[in-house]
Amino acid sequence: MEEKTLTDAEIAARQRADSLAEEDKYEIETRRAEEAKRVLENPLVQEAFANLEEVYMHALRYSPVDRSELREAARWRLEALELFRGELQHILDTGTIAVQRRQTEDELGNWLAEERRENG
Repeated sequence: MEEKTLTDAEIAARQRADSLAEEDKYEIETRRAEEAKRVLENPLVQEAFANLEEVYMHALRYSPVDRSELREAARWRLEALELFRGELQHILDTGTIAVQRRQTEDELGNWLAEERRENG
């Protein structure tokens, strides 16, 4: 099969499309991070996490010896709660990294533009 050679215009169009896709990805990651931060910092959510952790830990510590199913259920619920919190934290971290990456790219772009102006 013969490979098609792209024209300069086609290459430029693909680069613009890639750039727009990257911009969309950045915006999405940033918005998701902001929302995750609001959830994690919400006092009601924090209270709910603390209350549920207390209930599950109590069940783990004080359930009767012959009620292993209660401890097992509490352990699974505690793990699910931590997974949920961890997922929100991951979304927040991903957005934070995206913002830092964008700032670094902007600084590098500014530096390169300055270098080009100075060195012609």
